[in-house]
Amino acid sequence: MADTYNQLQDYFQRLSRIQHAITFLQWDQHVMMPPRGNESRAKSIAELTSMYHELLISPTLAELLEDGKNLVQNDDEIVRSFKEMEREHLQAKCIPADLVKAISLAGSKCEHGWRQQRKDNDWPSFLINFKEVVNLCRQEAMARQAAAPDKHKTPYDALLDLYCTGDSSELIEQIFDKLESELPQLIGEIIENQVKTQLQFSGDFTTEQQIQLNRKLMDCLQFNFAAGRLDESMHPFSTGDVG
Repeated sequence: MADTYNQLQDYFQRLSRIQHAITFLQWDQHVMMPPRGNESRAKSIAELTSMYHELLISPTLAELLEDGKNLVQNDDEIVRSFKEMEREHLQAKCIPADLVKAISLAGSKCEHGWRQQRKDNDWPSFLINFKEVVNLCRQEAMARQAAAPDKHKTPYDALLDLYCTGDSSELIEQIFDKLESELPQLIGEIIENQVKTQLQFSGDFTTEQQIQLNRKLMDCLQFNFAAGRLDESMHPFSTGDVG
């Protein structure tokens, strides 16, 4: 038992390090990288993404997971860890490698093009790249649902499971129904209160002012700047820590 689980831990540690490299190549792509570097960076990220996928669906990992099923496990933490490893393997197994690479490349191309298209208010050109992203996402969703039709009622549910395991489109519909019924009154109360207190949140704020505000908020949250950083980007996003 211990030997198999240790091998699985080592295997997923390797996967984690590859994902770590992908994450910070993407961070640099969105924050620091000059525009002309996008094509080569997109290909590098897609190559690493394909490598990660191949390792996640490899026969070696499948054998280790199969061996783990046949072992008696009394440690709840190990059981949960093993189930998560198995879940990641099964989620990757239903997606062909060429689709994984195509999704990565299409996403990079669309995001990079959007930077200039946004400035130019050129949404028809953005739509060209975006349609391909949506098309590939639909292919992924259908492949995932087809692999587990009893688990996922719709293709959307199959994608939702990647980020919100246990949730469903039915649950989301219930949430939006509640928001639809309760938000109008709440918004009215907020607006009325703002008028009474004369709060002003509109105006033009420089990048430096926004940075200062965010740093103060991060200080309040006790953010460790020795383990992370705040950078300017075209679109807000956050990612994992540096170590």
